Amino acid sequence: MKTKLFLFSLLVLCTIVQAQASEPTFSKKSSWNIITTNLMDSTFLKIDTYTIGGDTLIEGKNYSKIYKNNKFYNALRETEDNKIYLYRHNEFPTGEYLTYDFDWYPNKPLYIQYPNSGGGIDSGAVVVLGSSIDSIQLLDGKFYQYVNIGGTSFGPKLLIRNIGDNFYPFGPFEFPTNGDQYALLCFYIDNRLVYSNPYFNYCFIAVEEIISVPVAAIAGTPLTLSGTVIPNDATYQNIVWSIYDEGTTGATITHNELNTTAQGTVVVTATVHYDVSGAVYTQNITIEVESVGIHESVQEFSNIKVYPNPSNDIVTVEFLENLRVNTFKIFNTAGSLVRTYELKGESKIEVSNLAKGTYVFSAILKNNQKLSGKIIIQ
Repeated sequence: MKTKLFLFSLLVLCTIVQAQASEPTFSKKSSWNIITTNLMDSTFLKIDTYTIGGDTLIEGKNYSKIYKNNKFYNALRETEDNKIYLYRHNEFPTGEYLTYDFDWYPNKPLYIQYPNSGGGIDSGAVVVLGSSIDSIQLLDGKFYQYVNIGGTSFGPKLLIRNIGDNFYPFGPFEFPTNGDQYALLCFYIDNRLVYSNPYFNYCFIAVEEIISVPVAAIAGTPLTLSGTVIPNDATYQNIVWSIYDEGTTGATITHNELNTTAQGTVVVTATVHYDVSGAVYTQNITIEVESVGIHESVQEFSNIKVYPNPSNDIVTVEFLENLRVNTFKIFNTAGSLVRTYELKGESKIEVSNLAKGTYVFSAILKNNQKLSGKIIIQ
């Protein structure tokens, strides 16, 4: 009976261990920064930002994409036994290499694969785990298993479960020969800072997105560019605006003010500069520029009627000559989109929930022709 109970307990324990080992150790919401300095040039400093974004299929296997400074860099995948493979996408020789083994138990050798000069793959043990595995508390208050695997000029080189090493996570397998030296600067999980290099003070809460940016403008009318940084506690929030593609609009930007001379589509770039060398956040925003100013008369457009105007309740939109309408948009005088309506022929739209003031409407027809004018809400 005792033997059966022991075997049953052992089976349960093995099942639990196997279930724990099959849980992913690496979060797809991870991001990190690598700092590069140079032993021969004390003034050299470069910081690169890495993020995980989206999945891809390579040679029949599912990978997560790694982006370096917003450009596709390499890819990684994790197996059910917590081995993490890196696929070198833009470095010779390309291919997949075992970069971490997080299936840890006492006295286990941890192996890594790396390319050799002949284009093949070599393998070697990074470290042999001891009889016990230590844990370290990081900035999120959680404890992570770790092992000391050597020393660098920035202190001990640690292999931390769920993160990787504090030298260059998922980085190059070859050591540089030009005097460069790498170190993990910051590591984020679910946008929360969990590791900060004690030799530097560059970690920050990064920008994830810029929202509430105007998406419409009036040709000949200046538009003040502004936006809201997400998360709202991001360390750096000052937005610098530039023209990415002026299209046919003749767009220029002066002191955060967008000026256009003709209708069309303009793409602007919002940039947040971090107070560290080489690190920025950029985002492109498309703005539709209408050709009519808010002071032009509605009666100038004989094939559309908007009445009553002014109004404070229901507005009737009537299209003459059997025009087929796609969408009807209302913008405020700053050029921001307020409402979008899908219309079919003559329609009545609710405007009682709009604040009092002057607005610009734009009716986009099935042939992409645009009819515009002003509407006043009392």
